[in-house]
Amino acid sequence: MGSSSSEKIGIRVINSDSLTAIYTWMDYRNNSLGLYAQRADTVGKPLWDTNDVAITLNGFSDYSTVGDGAGGLIAMWDVTASFAIIVQQVSKNGRLGELITSVNEGSTTELPKNFMLYQNYPNPFNPKVYIRFQIAGSSFVTLRIFDVLGREIATLVNEKREPGTYVVSWDADLFPSGVYFCRLRAGAFTDIKKMLFVK
Repeated sequence: MGSSSSEKIGIRVINSDSLTAIYTWMDYRNNSLGLYAQRADTVGKPLWDTNDVAITLNGFSDYSTVGDGAGGLIAMWDVTASFAIIVQQVSKNGRLGELITSVNEGSTTELPKNFMLYQNYPNPFNPKVYIRFQIAGSSFVTLRIFDVLGREIATLVNEKREPGTYVVSWDADLFPSGVYFCRLRAGAFTDIKKMLFVK
């Protein structure tokens, strides 16, 4: 996978098609932690730039990937310094698309007009998942995770929040694979989303 001799950390694999796969990983090059990708054939020959595709060189804590349905991938990561969530597409031919979204917690140019709990991303997830919600008015907000038996296993938010859009993450590494439910309560508003954790 590429010509770099740096140690690869957190390698993830996405099947691109029946003859190729896309690998993503973190490594240190020039004393900076970066996120890289490479598409390889069945014998491991790189099909993209031999120096690999640099998805991001900015500071980040962890990342997730999912296929984009067209032979490429979508990568998502936390930006450590600003608490933003960034989503980047890499096409089947190794070209970076535009950043799909960049959401700072509680930051928005226009206040939401309604309450909403979005479907978690990615879904299925392993082991980290991102949950986005918006609130239209100042409210006491709870965001909790439940297992299939209805037992509460995590509380992600339990405080008053001002109107805005928020993204929080949950790491399910210590929990078994299976179906989980995320419930948002904000004032009189309640919504639940089903999430699938696959190890």
